[in-house]
Amino acid sequence: MDKKTPKFMKDDSFIYFVIILLLIIVFLIEGMYIYVGIAGVLLLAIVVYTLRKQVLRERQFKSYLIEYTKNIENLSVSSFYYSPLPICIISPNGKLLWFNNKFKEFLNNSDDIIENIEELIKDFPLNSMDGNKEGTIGNLEIPEIGRYFNVLYYELEEGKFGDEQSYVCYWNENTAFVTLRNKYNDERPISILIQIDNYEDISEKLEVGEKSAMTAQVEKILNKYASQMNGFVLKYENYKFLMMIENKYLETLEENKFAMLDDVKAIKGDNDYSFTLSIGTGAMAKNLTQLLEYSKGALDVALGRGGDQAVVKRINSVKFYGGKSKAVEKRTKVRARIISYALRQIIDQSSNVIIMGHRVGDMDSLGASIGLYSIVRSRGKKPYIVLNDVNHALKNMYERMKEEESHYIESILTTEQALELADQNTLIVVLDTHRKSYTEAPELLDKIDKVVLIDHHRRSEEYIENTLLDYIEPYASSTCELVTEIVQYMEDTIKLTKFEADALMAGIVVDTNSFTFKTGVRTFEAASFLRR
Repeated sequence: MDKKTPKFMKDDSFIYFVIILLLIIVFLIEGMYIYVGIAGVLLLAIVVYTLRKQVLRERQFKSYLIEYTKNIENLSVSSFYYSPLPICIISPNGKLLWFNNKFKEFLNNSDDIIENIEELIKDFPLNSMDGNKEGTIGNLEIPEIGRYFNVLYYELEEGKFGDEQSYVCYWNENTAFVTLRNKYNDERPISILIQIDNYEDISEKLEVGEKSAMTAQVEKILNKYASQMNGFVLKYENYKFLMMIENKYLETLEENKFAMLDDVKAIKGDNDYSFTLSIGTGAMAKNLTQLLEYSKGALDVALGRGGDQAVVKRINSVKFYGGKSKAVEKRTKVRARIISYALRQIIDQSSNVIIMGHRVGDMDSLGASIGLYSIVRSRGKKPYIVLNDVNHALKNMYERMKEEESHYIESILTTEQALELADQNTLIVVLDTHRKSYTEAPELLDKIDKVVLIDHHRRSEEYIENTLLDYIEPYASSTCELVTEIVQYMEDTIKLTKFEADALMAGIVVDTNSFTFKTGVRTFEAASFLRR
């Protein structure tokens, strides 16, 4: 047997048994029967001795196993207690049943400070352990010592530690990782595109010296904010700037609601003229290229919503700040003419045109749809209007439609009918909304690729992407006003019927509250055209 085998497990009587047995055989052969008898007695004595020794061996072996097991248990307990990894055993309700020497560091080396794990970590997620045999709880912070841990736990069988169910928890520190991750996030670059959105309009009303002085003050304000955030400002056009800062300062900017907006508005020129800013901020992008795309997209949204505001775009969110100034009419007739020409080309290249507004339609939505219907019809294409429900606001105009222009009724479709009618060359025109979920038939936008968007609302986070043409003018009073301008600039003069002109006028009147709200020169020009 192996040298490490205990002596009581070694059996040396077998050799004697074999020798005596051989002697008996020899004595029998030689006829020495007296010696055979003596050998037999010895053999019997050896057998009795061997049996007795076997019983004693079993007792010693059992004692050895007990002692060995105790040593293993003591070793296990000792290794747990003095483990370099903090370990504790808790009950399902968080009661602290046992903890090792390393875990004492959390308790300032006092055994009696806490009785429940929630006294150490207030929001310890006990619910996440309920019903699980094992698992991991990530990034738990112990506020008292400012360290972070991943807690690996598994359920002990009932009765293994006391009379109740319990969990053993191993605390694996990841403070270094969390610190590095936070440092990385804090130092990630943030790109901010800033534009004086009324620069050209105000410049025409100011002398050169005053304009330069006001612009210099804007630069001074931007540089002040950049220096406070360890960043810099680069002016790349007369009224356009790029600011770069670290991510850790963005939260402060958002908490202060981009105070630079108000600081710049406070700069007054002659006749109380002042600049306003549009700010597009890109954050948490995968790379610098995407970061700049986020900034550009955010700036477009800020300008599309009327300016004088900041938009912050992250991977999955868009936030808005500011936007308190009254929208000032900035669009030009040139753009309306360009939009009219482009729309005419797109309609001519389509098999048919489906027009839809927003759910719970109003007179602006329906009036604009009727106006666009007349445009499509003038181009020799078949127009359709999606209208699933005629509510109280539309009832009077709908009844008049049935009496005076019955062909409109034949062209009104439900969502299901529109889906059946649409083909690959169908054009869909969305009016008075730019939010897909708010349209009469969002399913159409999933089926049809050719989309034109006309709206007068400030751009929101949800936006219909990849349109062939979009005409978003938050300075306009209504979508009916925009459609009326498009009608005027069509190449061929469109003769609106009295019903169509009245529908467009009704949309303008309702949205301007009878020309008392958000009404400009262009609004009255459109109304004048419709009255002719």
